[in-house]
Amino acid sequence: MLSEPQAPANTGCALALLAATAVEEPSHGDRLSSREAAHLSGLGHPRVRRRWLAGRLAAKTLLLSGRTGIDVLDGESVRAYPAASYREIELLPVASGPPRPTWRGHELPARVSISHGGGLSCAALAAAGAATGIDLETVAPRVEAFYRGNFTPGERRWAENGARSTALSRDWLYTFLWTLKEAAFKSGATAVQSVWGFAGLEIRLPADLAERLEASRRPALGERFATFETLVCAAQRRTLARIETTSTPDVVLSLFTAGASR
Repeated sequence: MLSEPQAPANTGCALALLAATAVEEPSHGDRLSSREAAHLSGLGHPRVRRRWLAGRLAAKTLLLSGRTGIDVLDGESVRAYPAASYREIELLPVASGPPRPTWRGHELPARVSISHGGGLSCAALAAAGAATGIDLETVAPRVEAFYRGNFTPGERRWAENGARSTALSRDWLYTFLWTLKEAAFKSGATAVQSVWGFAGLEIRLPADLAERLEASRRPALGERFATFETLVCAAQRRTLARIETTSTPDVVLSLFTAGASR
């Protein structure tokens, strides 16, 4: 039997991507605990069920492998460890915040963040004390009221200028901004309590960031990352953060890791 799963060290983070279509309940559902399986059975839509399953399996694979970096998984990858080892790890939903991973009923010193988009589920794994969040979004147009209601004037100017100076579309740039805010919110490091507070969450963006994002965009996620440090401001609280983004023309994934607040 494998030893207790471990999160990466404080300075490391692990990512895993798993296509929701690569897993099915009949062939992969035996890797859920009985309580996880009960939660899954309560999810009505087959697409929602499949992506929930994929997100949990991606996170459990990270815990079992102990690797850092990024793994692109498939249906066979989650068979690398016995089904019983997967069942010993539980990632049950909580009332607020990310799922808390446990092993044989004991809480693990790890932080997990899970997101879904573009037919993919992704999981980020870091040490328990890390303020880390991940978000994965499909690029899509939104109505103007969405932009006005969720982004500051400075963020909107940045997106509009970026659309004029690069080959990145407004839709792509606003989707990127949304991943930053979602990931920051999921990290628990900001003063924002829900997605309804995103208009009050300001992310300071480097002047050349749009050009760097354009240069890092690739056909597949994980091929290249654009990385930068920034200040995130909300309710007179400023948080230093490191952002790592990997993207394609259709999907954007951002990882947010907070430093000190002041």
